[in-house]
Amino acid sequence: MHCGESLDKWCVALWDIRQRYGQDFTDKLLFYTFQQWQPARTTESNFDAYFMSRFFSGIFVAANDDEQESAISAILKKRGLDPE
Repeated sequence: MHCGESLDKWCVALWDIRQRYGQDFTDKLLFYTFQQWQPARTTESNFDAYFMSRFFSGIFVAANDDEQESAISAILKKRGLDPE
């Protein structure tokens, strides 16, 4: 795994999710996340919030249960991304 400096938190968090739930789940999660993507004028300062809201839309579709959703939230928090 190689993560760029500007998005390291997301890169590492996504890798953790992939390690725990597998490539198919993570691919599905990101597919649904990017389906929610709209062209916008985002700045680096609000990228995390912008991506996080779409990411949780993806989790809503991809996750099988609340436990899985909670575990993913814990991974995000561990990597410095506050899902709340």
